[in-house]
Amino acid sequence: MNLDKLQVNACLRSGWQAVDLGFLMARAWWRQLYNASLVPLLPLSVVLLGVFSQSPFWALLFIWWLKPFWERLPLYIGSRMLFDEEPDTWSNMKALPLKDILPWLLWRRFSVQRAFDNPVTVLEELKGRSRRQRLRILHGRYSDVALGNQLVCFCFELLVALGIIILLDFFTPDTFGIRYYDNFDDLTLAGEWIYTLAAIGAMTLVMPFHTMAGFALYLNRRIELEAWDIEISFRNLANRKQQPGARGAGAIAAIILAGVVMLTSPAAVDAATELDHESSRQLI
Repeated sequence: MNLDKLQVNACLRSGWQAVDLGFLMARAWWRQLYNASLVPLLPLSVVLLGVFSQSPFWALLFIWWLKPFWERLPLYIGSRMLFDEEPDTWSNMKALPLKDILPWLLWRRFSVQRAFDNPVTVLEELKGRSRRQRLRILHGRYSDVALGNQLVCFCFELLVALGIIILLDFFTPDTFGIRYYDNFDDLTLAGEWIYTLAAIGAMTLVMPFHTMAGFALYLNRRIELEAWDIEISFRNLANRKQQPGARGAGAIAAIILAGVVMLTSPAAVDAATELDHESSRQLI
């Protein structure tokens, strides 16, 4: 890990400021993150929708349940871009750790801090007792913020899905004959397909922001615990001292500063005034 290549300012932030930083990272790296999320999602969605073509809600349930699986690659890509590494989605898929995936699809599936805890599994590759100890240290006072990030992004998913459905309903001509509900107010097959595709689209759009917000919380906690900001400051000072001519330039600057201070001090001003008066008397 080369802190000199860190692409964000390594300063301490509050929990919600860290979440905002995660949203900014997702917005800056959106192309790479969306490519990374679509690589596992598209084949999976096509297969499941084909299998459950007559009941697409079941496909949606499986896709939603497997979110911890297809959140890993964007997290891995984002962690590489954080240190100015140009990601290659296919090669990173080979390096992506898939260990410990089964617990995330079983008893950890409903964890309200999934985005915050994922880096410990995906990036640090810890499991078992070492993972629990690491999480106990990292959580600190950010547990509530991690829960808030989960709830906020879930609400965004609902709003985006609802917006897609309303948009389709508003712009679809009546001549197409698409009906969402039948005469008994039950969803038609077309309605199920539209709702399913809207939900998948909403999950795909929101997922990078949710993942990077949790990663930024994890990053902020590591900056706090390991004092990355202080280490980077010391490295910058050391690099400046090692530059040729830095000492000479510093000495010249110190001499100039001392001269300015001496000339602007009250004693120097009085001495200059007396010298000026003495010169005037000699001329007279």
